[in-house]
Amino acid sequence: MSQESQPVFHNKETFDAYKRGKQAFDAKDYPTATDHFRQAATLDPNSTDAWYWLGNALLQTRNFNEAQGAFDRAVTLEPDNRKLKFEMGRGYILMEEGIRANAIFSELVAADPANIDYLREYGVALTMSRESADAIIYLRKVLADMPHDTRARDFLAMALAESGQREESLREYKKLLEYDPDDLRALRLLGMGTAAAGRKAEALIYLGRAAQLHPEDQPSQKYLGRILLELGKPREALIPLRKAVELDPADIDAQSYLREAEAGSR
Repeated sequence: MSQESQPVFHNKETFDAYKRGKQAFDAKDYPTATDHFRQAATLDPNSTDAWYWLGNALLQTRNFNEAQGAFDRAVTLEPDNRKLKFEMGRGYILMEEGIRANAIFSELVAADPANIDYLREYGVALTMSRESADAIIYLRKVLADMPHDTRARDFLAMALAESGQREESLREYKKLLEYDPDDLRALRLLGMGTAAAGRKAEALIYLGRAAQLHPEDQPSQKYLGRILLELGKPREALIPLRKAVELDPADIDAQSYLREAEAGSR
């Protein structure tokens, strides 16, 4: 499997299994795709394509460990294939294995320092492993060329927050809202960040919008209720806090906030 080659199999049965897998994958039927790609890999264990696509299908079904095993096998067959290494690194990111992802993406960036995808994912991996200073450098390189790259901007905001640059982080989240005003993550983190900065009225705007647009998001409901309590509005806090407890009955903080709101509403 070269970087751009067509799949090559040693017999028709393997190729047919691969084709069925690709059809299922393209139709987003990932469990069926997994079965067919697994069959292809069993029939031709030296097929890089079979292992590569099996890894991709397993990623989609969140079978991360097995996906990494498939990618490992593919890379063993073609150790110089950057596409395979990229997918391996992406799998490690999904598994929240930042250090292992770092090793892969640092190698890829060294081989092709102008590749935006490599730079972005390296910045993501560095953020996950709390190497914030380096993450900021690489993610800003991405955004200098691709300012609309929301994944890079999201992780840049995270890295900035981790490095103590709160206001810079909040500015990046506000830029994300320019691209998508309904972005749940940006709304929630802006609410939490502005609250931490003492700007509770501003926090109320973001968290209120998050809870309105995404009523099943338990953290938004909980933090909205907490801010309302801190603003001296316990009666208004009852609705979001009851929803937060309903969504996660085991959340001790939400239960405590709700008791406080009920006491203050009497």
